[in-house]
Amino acid sequence: MRIISGEELRHTFLEKSFQEAYQNVRGENISRCFAISGGEKNFGSTIPIFVRIFIENGNQSKEKQPYVLSLRFHNFGEIVMMDIISLDRKKHLGIAENHAERMYWVALKTFRNNNTLPGFGVPIFAMGANLKVVSDSAFIPFGQSVDLGGEIIGLDVNEVVKQLAFLGGLSRERNAEGDAFLRKFLDFLSANKRKQDFYEKFVRKFVAGNLNGHNFSALMTMKVFERGLIEGRDDFSEILAEELVAGFAQSCLAIGAEKKKR
Repeated sequence: MRIISGEELRHTFLEKSFQEAYQNVRGENISRCFAISGGEKNFGSTIPIFVRIFIENGNQSKEKQPYVLSLRFHNFGEIVMMDIISLDRKKHLGIAENHAERMYWVALKTFRNNNTLPGFGVPIFAMGANLKVVSDSAFIPFGQSVDLGGEIIGLDVNEVVKQLAFLGGLSRERNAEGDAFLRKFLDFLSANKRKQDFYEKFVRKFVAGNLNGHNFSALMTMKVFERGLIEGRDDFSEILAEELVAGFAQSCLAIGAEKKKR
């Protein structure tokens, strides 16, 4: 595993857009941007995971402040962003939605105002817990989110965040479970990038029968809009209907049923 940071990553669009999104949050906040690659060679040799961290470092963060770990895929897994966002807010879901707004990821808001699919238009697969800032360059994650859940493939999200904090220089302790997850995730991305059933494979591998409503809608949103781009279509409501009737939704039901039988 290779960490990409500093000049190699600086001024890329993914870093610049993230810094701009949170520049108006006042205070001595904690921010990091780096990438994780499964290869040891050049930047583009394997699929990297771009990791971006922003922690609002006010009074609340010194005690207990919610954070969200979000996943955002582009082009069926060819580009992956893993963001850790912690703000002085009460609800984890509110942080996820605010992050989507800041990153201009909330697509076609008209869909969000109807009853077709609650949450459709917010393309962030999210989990959450809490954290406590212990210094200007270190924090400790703990607990679990009630509204978003706090597990992925049965692993406490805090274990993943602990390893990401270590890789980003925000912790001195390496986390073996988090490291194992990241390596497995990189292997999965390399094997399945740009495949039309990428999202179904992601659910089967990492979520199985534990897909909540928000994250189902998030993955559906990503797939619908990527299909629209690839197929040259702008009839997103029709693509959504296709995925609900005989596509992504059907696959998730089948995967969930298989999980319950085991």
